[in-house]
Amino acid sequence: TCSVTATNAAGTSIASTSVNVMPAASIPFALIGARSRKIHSAAGAFELPIDLTQSITGLVTVEPRFSGGGHRIVFQFNGPVGSVGSVGITPLGSAVANYSGNEVTVTAWNIPDNSRATVTLTNVNGTTPAQASLGFLVGDVNSSGSVNSGDISAVKARVGQSTHGANFKFDLNASGSINTGDTSIVKARAGLTLP
Repeated sequence: TCSVTATNAAGTSIASTSVNVMPAASIPFALIGARSRKIHSAAGAFELPIDLTQSITGLVTVEPRFSGGGHRIVFQFNGPVGSVGSVGITPLGSAVANYSGNEVTVTAWNIPDNSRATVTLTNVNGTTPAQASLGFLVGDVNSSGSVNSGDISAVKARVGQSTHGANFKFDLNASGSINTGDTSIVKARAGLTLP
């Protein structure tokens, strides 16, 4: 049974009528999302949402930016993370996992460009697994699974812009601005297709 009062500069109100309440069972700890996070120099971090419903052979989310200091895959949970068992990348790559608050950040190296990978966490908080599959294809800004004339045109149209939340995918080298370097990158990769 509980009741409530309101307090402000005028004082405290009288208590409301008492009501009966039933505490709900705790919500099971679960994965609620994943993102590919890159630091774009002084412009800051920008995240690409990962479609968790896709398997490694499906229509995976494509990360079009260079890895720089490694790819960061951020797993988001509905509660605080206190432990992580292990992290793995299939088929290739190496990784380390760090956790803070409701997130586990996996920093992955040696994932070849123009490839697909699945990042797997085991025993998050002792029991919960988490998995995200995505493609890595630098220059595929339109997420078609190949680098084509549409990608080249899209990057060229944004040359001279500072990186922000609406255009970060076009900053392929994560420099903090979209420039001729990004145009050169996408042109050099024309014709590549995600296997």
